[in-house]
Amino acid sequence: MEHTRMTLRLWERFQLFVLPMVVIAIFAFAGSAAWRLQTAPRTAPQDLVSLEGCFTHTEFTERIRCYRPMLEHHLDMHGPRAVLAALDRLQEQRTQFRAECHTMAHILGRYWIASGKLLADGFREGTNICHSGFFHGMAERVFQGEDASLDEPAHLSPEELRARIATVCTDEALRTPSRNMRFQCLHGLGHAAVFSLSYDLLLALEMCDVLPTEWDQSSCAGGAFMENIMTGQGLGASENVHDTKWVSRTDPLLPCIQVDQAYDVQYQCYQMQ
Repeated sequence: MEHTRMTLRLWERFQLFVLPMVVIAIFAFAGSAAWRLQTAPRTAPQDLVSLEGCFTHTEFTERIRCYRPMLEHHLDMHGPRAVLAALDRLQEQRTQFRAECHTMAHILGRYWIASGKLLADGFREGTNICHSGFFHGMAERVFQGEDASLDEPAHLSPEELRARIATVCTDEALRTPSRNMRFQCLHGLGHAAVFSLSYDLLLALEMCDVLPTEWDQSSCAGGAFMENIMTGQGLGASENVHDTKWVSRTDPLLPCIQVDQAYDVQYQCYQMQ
């Protein structure tokens, strides 16, 4: 009998205290799920599958000219987070998307800035998928300035570059003290330095040395080395064909054996080769 009364008291307490909380939690979950469905990005992988038709072009530059307008349209319609998420899903499913995802993300980043958006907003609304290509593309475009054409990354004189390079990735420009965001910006700056100087790698590394700290310089150098090797493979930032003398088919140690032998520089060089 005592056991029965205890069971009844426990059941009464459950009804009084626990059951209402369970009901509230269920409704909260349902409401949250409904909100997510209503506010979820409208871009789904199938919306970008049409880009696959561009892969029929054998020339890399032709593929870019084919899919760039479509990427820009999706960015205008859905914003960076949704488009990047769709690309991320596609690169998991299709090898060709995986191979060109970084380039596509660069295009999105350059267009984000060219269309009048802020660098700080891009770092907040974008993501680091496809090896942070979106962030790198933004830094490239900011570095080029307002007069640059989207079709061809601008080529700057060393004097112009020195005047700009230390101003792009400051906490004030990024509107955040995030070290990761600063790294992504500086890495993109390294890409920009190389193609802005017509693929003069040594001069680009000198420009990275203008930055205030060794960490800044190393982060920038990593981007410079990546742009160099990507260009040597035909995958650089420029849509027109550029050559770099700092990649060799017969000497895999180039350019690392001919650049500054400081540890940070060597680490970035071999990491990107």
